[in-house]
Amino acid sequence: MPDDTYYPDLGKIEITYAGLRDTAVNVFWFACDAIAGAALDALEALAESWYTAWWDAIKANTSDSLMLTSCVASDWTSADGLSGIYNGSDTGSNDGDPVQAQVAALINWETNGRYRGGHPRTYVPGIIATDLANNQNLSDDAAASLASAMGTFLTTVNDLTFDDDSVTLVLYHRGPTATHPDRIAQGVKPIIGGVVPTQLATQRRRVRRAGHLR
Repeated sequence: MPDDTYYPDLGKIEITYAGLRDTAVNVFWFACDAIAGAALDALEALAESWYTAWWDAIKANTSDSLMLTSCVASDWTSADGLSGIYNGSDTGSNDGDPVQAQVAALINWETNGRYRGGHPRTYVPGIIATDLANNQNLSDDAAASLASAMGTFLTTVNDLTFDDDSVTLVLYHRGPTATHPDRIAQGVKPIIGGVVPTQLATQRRRVRRAGHLR
């Protein structure tokens, strides 16, 4: 990966699922002063803490056919940064028939200020059919439940520490490239909240910038 994708004080989280025929990955970015040159055991401990925070937030809203299998925490400050992994086997607690594998609930994360490219998003897999109002929308209750859980998750993550320094969930801009010189400058913005629309989303098979299922 090109060096210009790295950034000072930046860390990356990758959460992997199995089940529903396909695997899926959620990607998050965080800022922390102590992440540069982080040791493997510290990254493994952070991966376990993030895994727990995320699964606690989504398990009530995801199918028991979906399993969270791992979380990887990476030092994204340079090409020499290490990655620590935590392996798990936790399933959702929502009993019922899951919707099609490519259909997901959507979290629109909020930052202070506008930026090109829309909101950072997270696609939550494993929604069950009884949580739908119709074939295009979550029920109001299901959307409200997930939104509340995302508020708790954001608070929990931002209360984490890494080598005594705080962790902050962020939007990460990779910045302009030779083929896209008009993109905004590389940098991060703290995420301050999350909104869950009732409209369902379709997971798109490409790498996303911040917090996106891919």
